[in-house]
Amino acid sequence: RAALGDGAHVAAGTLVACRRAEGELANAAGDPVRAIERIEAALRAQGDSRSPQHAVLLGFLAYLHGQSGDLARAEALHRQLQAQDASLGRSDTQGDLRNRRALAELLDARGQPREAQAMLDAIAARAQGIAADGALPLWLELPRARVRARLGDGAGAEAQLRAAAEH
Repeated sequence: RAALGDGAHVAAGTLVACRRAEGELANAAGDPVRAIERIEAALRAQGDSRSPQHAVLLGFLAYLHGQSGDLARAEALHRQLQAQDASLGRSDTQGDLRNRRALAELLDARGQPREAQAMLDAIAARAQGIAADGALPLWLELPRARVRARLGDGAGAEAQLRAAAEH
């Protein structure tokens, strides 16, 4: 960390990677404030909002805000990332679908399970069309089952998980 200083003499890519690593370490150490600060510094150092690395950093920043309890900020960042992906032609990529899944989970956490279910169902329809065998990935099935259970459809949630386990 001391070797980086203000980053003036370090290549931008190296600086971004180091700031991200500092954020990851701070998060692992249970210091969300420092983690957020380091990821924001990585975003500033990265600069190019069109790069895939920027999307990764923005998604991680949204995750950190969600984990620290600032669900409104996390939602705003996920929506910003969704709009950015759409404007760059990255809609319906795995990264975009995972971001939308995270947004749906935030909506559920904020007491909007019906909106979350609608979003997850839309993601599922798209993901099913992409998958060679039509099977949905586990990273999508688990939140879908949680929302179904929260909406009172425990039997449907159980059946969904059973079907996912068979794939």
